[in-house]
Amino acid sequence: MFFLFDENIPYKLAQGFILIEEADNSPQIKAQIDHIKLMGKEGAADDEVIEIAGKKNGIIVTFDRDFKHIKSYYLLYKKHGAGVVLLKLQKKESNYWGIVKILTNNWEKIKTTLQHEKRPFVYQVDNMGIKRLEF
Repeated sequence: MFFLFDENIPYKLAQGFILIEEADNSPQIKAQIDHIKLMGKEGAADDEVIEIAGKKNGIIVTFDRDFKHIKSYYLLYKKHGAGVVLLKLQKKESNYWGIVKILTNNWEKIKTTLQHEKRPFVYQVDNMGIKRLEF
């Protein structure tokens, strides 16, 4: 399972998750992780990020609301076979540690929920857990 962290997710956090996944010898579901900056694609338009994720049968991790609100993105998700995990942070949690907590607390649930999910999809992750959003 491949996750592409969008550039609004701190790349150091992506590096931390890469190290965790590499070090965990007994995960039920192994995840490969990359970050748009680490790929040399910083500043890429959303449609390019979707295409990159799709080429790797991947899932974009972001808190960019454009990935949720722009209905035309559905056609791009479908065309490229991409999925999206949209992090929804409360205003008081909209900082580095808020992102760390929401991802860390939900990481295994994200992987198990999305393991067999047919793309395209958009899931929202917040303090209450993970839920599928309808297009």
